[in-house]
Amino acid sequence: MKLRTLKLTNFIAALCAGLVIIGAGQAWAGETACRDGQDEDADGMTDCADSDCYDATECQPDGEPENTDARCSDFVDNDSDGVFDCDDKACHGPRVSVCKGSFDAVPAAASTAAPMTSSDDYAAFDPEMAAGGESNLFTCSDGIDNDGDGKIDCEDIGCQLAQDVSYCKGSPELRFGVVGTLEGTHEWGTLRQGTPEVEFADGVTDARFSKLQVRALGPIPGVSNSFFLMSMRMEKTPRLTFVTFEVPINDSLRFSLNSGSGSLSYNPIVSSSKQILLDPAYYLTSAFDQGNGGQMQLKGIEAPGLPGFQFLHYEIMTSAGTGRFAGNVGGGYVTDDTKNLTWNLGARAQIDHIGYSSVFDTKFIYRPLPLSLSTRYGAKWEQRSAERFPALFFGAQTRFSYFHLAGEYYWRNAMQSTVENGETIEISSKQHSMNVELGILLLPKHLMLAMDYGFYKVMSPLNPSFSYPTDEETQLRGALHWYFWRQIGVASVFYARKQVRELGDVEWDVSNEFRIAAQYRF
Repeated sequence: MKLRTLKLTNFIAALCAGLVIIGAGQAWAGETACRDGQDEDADGMTDCADSDCYDATECQPDGEPENTDARCSDFVDNDSDGVFDCDDKACHGPRVSVCKGSFDAVPAAASTAAPMTSSDDYAAFDPEMAAGGESNLFTCSDGIDNDGDGKIDCEDIGCQLAQDVSYCKGSPELRFGVVGTLEGTHEWGTLRQGTPEVEFADGVTDARFSKLQVRALGPIPGVSNSFFLMSMRMEKTPRLTFVTFEVPINDSLRFSLNSGSGSLSYNPIVSSSKQILLDPAYYLTSAFDQGNGGQMQLKGIEAPGLPGFQFLHYEIMTSAGTGRFAGNVGGGYVTDDTKNLTWNLGARAQIDHIGYSSVFDTKFIYRPLPLSLSTRYGAKWEQRSAERFPALFFGAQTRFSYFHLAGEYYWRNAMQSTVENGETIEISSKQHSMNVELGILLLPKHLMLAMDYGFYKVMSPLNPSFSYPTDEETQLRGALHWYFWRQIGVASVFYARKQVRELGDVEWDVSNEFRIAAQYRF
């Protein structure tokens, strides 16, 4: 009996060892060819979508635009702008069809498909178990009825349901994103936190999750070529910080409803995962864009074909209301007893002089970039509860190889009506702000250096009854980033020096901040 038990035990052990060896052999084999449309290691990921092909020559960016059906479905960030395929704005142009559609729309490739029959049961169909069926990138684009069911490629239900065959779906799938940042900080100097000032002789040290941003984005059901985005911050208290719904009017015009601040700059609403100085330069926009309850935008894009004009992007926008807690979604908030409606009306434009760029592109550089040059312009009239002002904006950005350089400038003339000696008089205050940002890729896929400098200033003459908590501010920041896990994991060392003073003061109040941060973004 003991002998039989021993033999059975040895047999089971040998069988398990054999299975482990076979399984390990399959795993080690990996994706052996990265352009054949086959999933050799049966892990559900094909070709450049498989991490085995991450360093393969055929899966590396070539620096050319990502703006064709083939290049928008190859799982490669061809133009190295930080996003690929249908996540890239360039893949939503008129020449690209793989990223169009909606949940209820019939896929363009399947528009001539025969009506569904009872055998096409969505609940019972499993592409993984359909041996020889049409269920991957290769068999769904070869023009052959591989499984003999009378339907070819995108007409076949297997291709419509297969997870990695995006070009046979009616729309891109819903996407879910997360940005999580853990920081250790040390601050010292005079920190102006409203009133009164607070002196930190020995400094203040802290460690915390400074960001936990959750995003959901995708097409709006039933609306072809539509888009929605909801972004929530959860590191302190859950709060919806931004939401937008965008639908096409025609091939060149789009209509958007969102919670934007009426900003002439996109900087305040660009994801925190794309900021190479970890946070936006708040002093650049805080006096100019103070939050609104809601916004409507009419967006357009043209390719003029004129010398120096690659593309022209333009927007006309109007905002109203006061966003609760400095622009977050929902509610209303004013700092005084004035209940007048807050509103603005404005327009902004971007001209791509060389190449193509989006204001929502990441500012991080992971690989050398193709040359691009764009300029941005904006103007608006804003009516706040206690003031009103015209504002002007100018910005420019160029990216090439290992370098990113961008600058923004704001100007406004804030006006108020006040009563003095029984007479109503108008007072005004001219203000401007500027920021210049530089990024340098020191070692591709590993190290990036970033720095910026900027100021906010209230210009004279200034009526004493029309003052601001801060009349002049300058800030210098620098950061060194290490990509410790491809583009997903980034560790940073950060320093900022901030100087603040009120008009008429001789000395500056100086604060310093040092941070060590680790961030995941996916």
